[in-house]
Amino acid sequence: MGTLGIGLWLAGPIIWATHFIIVYASESVACTRLDADSHSLIAGIATIIALASIAFIAVRSRAGRFRDTAFLRTTALTMNLLAFLAVTWAGIAAVLLPSCTGVG
Repeated sequence: MGTLGIGLWLAGPIIWATHFIIVYASESVACTRLDADSHSLIAGIATIIALASIAFIAVRSRAGRFRDTAFLRTTALTMNLLAFLAVTWAGIAAVLLPSCTGVG
């Protein structure tokens, strides 16, 4: 097709949403069935995978293999950058803040 597909446009936000769900669902599961330390491990691994995926997609969309306008490339890159920042923000909070507080 030669154009920047809808998958690359929405890849960053989809990865961010998936990361967000995994991190916050893992806290619930870790607090009820596992120990609190496993949540930090799950959140850390999910964050690294999500950041690497977003970076790969951003580099691929900037590689010049697509015949799109500069506006489309810039929009895709901006969405990936915002998703990268959102994943970083949620990942840092999930790893550094204590989990399972107030669980009896």
